[in-house]
Amino acid sequence: MQSLRFIALMLIVSIMASGCSQISFKKEKEVELKIFTRYASGYGYNELIQLVEARFPNIKLNTLVPKEPNASDEDIVDLILAEKPDLYYSYDPANYTDEIDLIDLSPIMIKDQNQLSDIQQTLYNQALVDNGKITQLSPTFSMPVVYINRSMLQDKNVAEPGPTWTWDEFREIALQATDASLRRYGYELKYYNWFTILEWAGKVNGLSVADDNGRLILDQPEWEAVAMQIAEDNVNSVIRQTHMSEDNGETVALKVSMLNDIFQEIGDAQYADKWLIAPMPYLPSNGMTTPYFLLDPFAIDSRSEHVNEASQVIEYLMSKDAAPDLAAKLPQSFLMFPEYNNTGEISIDHLLTSQGTWVRDDYSRYWESVGQISRLIDDEFKSLTSGNVSINNFWANIVRAAEQINAEL
Repeated sequence: MQSLRFIALMLIVSIMASGCSQISFKKEKEVELKIFTRYASGYGYNELIQLVEARFPNIKLNTLVPKEPNASDEDIVDLILAEKPDLYYSYDPANYTDEIDLIDLSPIMIKDQNQLSDIQQTLYNQALVDNGKITQLSPTFSMPVVYINRSMLQDKNVAEPGPTWTWDEFREIALQATDASLRRYGYELKYYNWFTILEWAGKVNGLSVADDNGRLILDQPEWEAVAMQIAEDNVNSVIRQTHMSEDNGETVALKVSMLNDIFQEIGDAQYADKWLIAPMPYLPSNGMTTPYFLLDPFAIDSRSEHVNEASQVIEYLMSKDAAPDLAAKLPQSFLMFPEYNNTGEISIDHLLTSQGTWVRDDYSRYWESVGQISRLIDDEFKSLTSGNVSINNFWANIVRAAEQINAEL
């Protein structure tokens, strides 16, 4: 009898063990997510792919890129319409077509509000919300800042700005630091053309290139005032153009660039003595301050059959759990959790406080108009530099061109 009881007990144990074994070894369903990016060779892309696939063994990311590096916007739209990617990386199809909707990602941000960093909270409250939706999220960010050449200011006995400074103070410092005889300039926007310089100055002064209907609004007197200031700085060689042969940091007092440029200098022990990193200047009447920019954001195509898995990927990358691995794999990126950002002896704490809003232009609605006016503005400023057009006439030419573009909309 005891032997029968023992056998029965062993059978029960065996059945239970078998059941537990089946449960514990059950594999999650494997899912392939197609992710579209225009440039798969960009900094950090492969590292992010490796991190995601290590975190989610059941998810395989299949990268989709244009066949030609110089593929046209039309070719790219045709590709993504045909291939139906699940995810987008550093690409917003809404800028090029109305045929694709992106998933609202705000639930990812509001799921654990108490877990959001101050940077994420700022982005959620101000920079990312558009018509109640958030369609792009990124685990990394940057911001435009001004690198101030302290030695150039000292040579001219020019006082450094405080923790905040106005647009007028920015221009005054630049003018005082300029020395044409030594080929030293007041300021520059790194890498950009004249349209971008003018557009940046407009944003600092709270101005947008177009209204909500996509019509260019350069006929505003505020725009003329800013344009004339940039024109005067151009004529007086206060602005340095970055294509000049002496393009280095020793000949410009104020260099407007992205915060990430700091990673080129963190090995220089004297960098903090030679340079001051300042937030954007602003116009007190609009109260705008330096904005955060998303670097290489992710988005989800509404046509995806794997929205849940795609959302898990983004939610993980946005979480504090991922921050240590992101910091290890992307050492030259700024993460949403500042405690994981390493800039050596150079402090950026003063840049991460009291963030404000920024003029946001939705170029997708008037991309062609902006393209036309940007080329014309660039040509007018070049003509101004060469003396082929008068400073009194150049802006009137631009306004007339804008009116003509509006008439053809």
